[in-house]
Amino acid sequence: MVNPGLCVSSLNRSTNLSFRINRFFLRALAGRSTEVGACTLVHGACAGPPSHGEFMSDGQNQDVERWIYSDVGKAVQKKVFEQTMTVLEARKPGLGKGVGV
Repeated sequence: MVNPGLCVSSLNRSTNLSFRINRFFLRALAGRSTEVGACTLVHGACAGPPSHGEFMSDGQNQDVERWIYSDVGKAVQKKVFEQTMTVLEARKPGLGKGVGV
């Protein structure tokens, strides 16, 4: 999973005006350019097997919370996957079978 960080872009152009104004100031203070965010995504795609299943931010693998690897974390991961597949199947029936899930 790759985190490009807060990037300056027009992705939220359809949100209400007050939200956009607040986001504008936050981005001006802490936002990265879309080029830097894109480089992060490319780096994640090219990082190779050592990065598989890891969380990458700022161009390097980051530690995640320990509970994610516990039995509770595994149960949460399974539940999120199942709920996501339920939504995706409702939108495109047969999607899971088509990708081997």
